[in-house]
Order: sequence, then structure tokens, then C-alpha cells
Amino acid sequence: MTWIRVPACIDPTGDIREPLVDFTSSRRDRGAQSIRGVIVKFMAEYKHRLNGSATENSGDLASMLEVFSKWAPAAGYTIEMFVERVDATGGYILVETNEPDSVLEFAAQFAPWNDSLIVPVVPVEQAVPALEKAAEWRRQAGAPAG
Repeated sequence: MTWIRVPACIDPTGDIREPLVDFTSSRRDRGAQSIRGVIVKFMAEYKHRLNGSATENSGDLASMLEVFSKWAPAAGYTIEMFVERVDATGGYILVETNEPDSVLEFAAQFAPWNDSLIVPVVPVEQAVPALEKAAEWRRQAGAPAG
């Protein structure tokens, strides 16, 4: 498989820089896809598909639990937290990886039973300085204060 090369990017200072991800060779050729070695956290929210009758939903959940009993986390990510909602309608998984496709693979394994929403997240101690910097930029750009 051959991937297209993403053109260089121009950052906000006008400098030309290489793209974060190099798609010039297949995953098999280059090993695990890495975003310049950056570890990213993803929060996955999953909701069980409970759209059938009580009997159908019970059978679907039993089927999912049977498959889940044979599942083990892939080598491409680390699970930091895996919790089920107390109303038994779904749960949350916090994973850390530099291979986003491993998170996609995990979600796809359980797609017949779950709807998933997966977003990249950062710890709040990293988020607050970035949010403050953005607010300062908006102030300097003349954006309304409120």
C-alpha cells in the first residue's frame, strides 16, 4: 500500500515545517504509525445499542460479553481507565497511545454492540496554560471581552 505525502505546512510565524505525520510508506513498511513519537490520550465513550426488545437487548449484551471475555488490549495502547456507567448503558475508556489506528481497531471490534465517541484529550494541567494563552491572544487581537 502506498500513502500520499502530506505537503509541508506553514506555521503561524510563516515558517515552513514538515507535516506531523509521514504517510509516504505503508504501515507494514514503517512499523507503527507515530505522530512524531507524541503520546496522545483519547477518551472513548461507548453506549450499548439497546434498540431492540428486552429479549433482543439481553441476547445482544450476552453476545457482547461472550466476545469481551476473549478480548485483550492490543499492544498499541495503554488503558489508563476503563469504567462502566452505573446505569449499565455504556462506559468510558481512557487510553494513551502514539498509534491512533489501534484505538480505531478497538472501537471497530465492538462496533456491532456499541456506538462510540472518541476524542483526544489533555490533562487539565496542560489545558489551562493553553486556554490562558488563547485568551491572551484573543485579547491582543481585539476580540470582545465577554
